[in-house]
Formats: sequence, structure tokens, C-alpha cells
Amino acid sequence: MRTGLIALKNIAFQVFREQWKNRFFQLIIIFGGLIIYAALLLGAMAVEQEERVLTDFGLGLIDFVGLAAVVFGCATAILRDIETKTIYLILSRPVPRWSYLCGKYAGIMLTVAAAIAAMGAVHCSLLLLKGFRPGGVYFACLGAAWLKTCLMGGLTVLVSLISTSLLSSVVISVVFWTLGHFLAEVRFIADHMGGVAGLLLKPFLYLVPNMAVFDMKDALSAVPPVHAGAGAVLGYCALYVSVCMAYSIWLFRKKEF
Repeated sequence: MRTGLIALKNIAFQVFREQWKNRFFQLIIIFGGLIIYAALLLGAMAVEQEERVLTDFGLGLIDFVGLAAVVFGCATAILRDIETKTIYLILSRPVPRWSYLCGKYAGIMLTVAAAIAAMGAVHCSLLLLKGFRPGGVYFACLGAAWLKTCLMGGLTVLVSLISTSLLSSVVISVVFWTLGHFLAEVRFIADHMGGVAGLLLKPFLYLVPNMAVFDMKDALSAVPPVHAGAGAVLGYCALYVSVCMAYSIWLFRKKEF
């Protein structure tokens, strides 16, 4: 067990260094340029609602960049090692398979956390320069954005092991992410859909993550606040990720490397 934990830590920090150097620094630069451009454009278009528009746009962009980073990172982390045969070298050492898989996931989540923190710092600096002061709801939204990426990371790892194709892994993960934001509407359609399609759709929807749980901004801004609370959000995210990773480890152990 101790050897597995050490291997997990080493793999996680190696993935963190590789991902940050290769991709995430570039994402931060792109984000900084987009948010500065948006400040100049949106500030002129929405004078009376400038703070709300800039805040919503920035948080939405952080959410989108985080999604792109985690889906692409988790989809390629294992598939790239399989294609380049690197995985044979890694697993030939005393590295348990669960350590390898969890280390890859943990490394990408650490990198995404650093990226979200950096993007949040850029966004906060812009808001402060504009004379606006982000409150507690803003930082709660940043935390929820990272938890959402954690959930999507676990799901993408599982999908990548099932599909074994980069394109299909990315597409399926994005479909799940989209359905999760409109889960209530999709369930309403499924309830009113007859025939075989309705019977097949209803069980499938239990696999789709409920992204409304992570919508902190509108829920916490309401009077009184209507959100379930940080404990419920953390619990839901931890449960979903645990199930995805447990099934991923089971699938990974059955593969022949």
C-alpha cells in the first residue's frame, strides 16, 4: 500500500509538470487576452450592468476553459501512453495499476486547480481595476467550477477506457456535460416520451451528472440562499468520482499490458 501511494504521488507530480509546461500555461495566456478584450468591449456595451456582465462572462469562460482542459487532459493521459507503449515501461516497474490511474487523474486535477486559480486571479485583478470587489459568492463559484472539473475528469477517464478513442472520448464527455446542465428538461421530456425510446432514456439519465448542483452563482445570490450547501456539493462530487474511478480501475486491471 505504501509503495502504491508513493507511486501515485510521483505520477501525479510528473503529470502536473508535463501538463503545465505543455498546455495550461498557454491556456492562461489565452484566457488573459480574452478577458481583457471582453472588459474593453462589454464595458462599453453594458454601462449600467458592467459588473454583472464582466463577472458572469469571466466565470463562464473559466468554466469552459476548465472543461476543455480536463476533458482533453484526461482523455489523452492514458491513451497517449498506450499508443506510445510508454505504459508497458511504467507498469513493468513495481507500480500498481490503481496508483497509475489515480496518479494520472490527481495530476490533471492539480493542474486544473492551478489553472483555475491563475485565471481567477487574472479575472479578480481586472474587476478590481474596474472598481468592483468580488465577494464570497465569486470564490464559491470558482470552487464549484473546480469540483465540476473533478467530476468531469473522473467521467472522462472512465469513458476513455471504454471507448479507447480520443475523439469519441471527448465527444461523449461533452455530451454528458451538456446533458447535465439540462438534466431537468431532459427528464421532463423522458417522462412524456412513450415507446421504447422513453424506456431506454430514463435509466440512462441516472448516469448523467447533475451539473445544476454546482450552479452557485444564482442560488447563493438569491434571497434567501437556496443552494444545498458546500457539504452536499462535495459529497455528490466525491460519490460520482469514486464510482467512476472504481469502475475505471476494474476495467484497467482487466486490460492486458
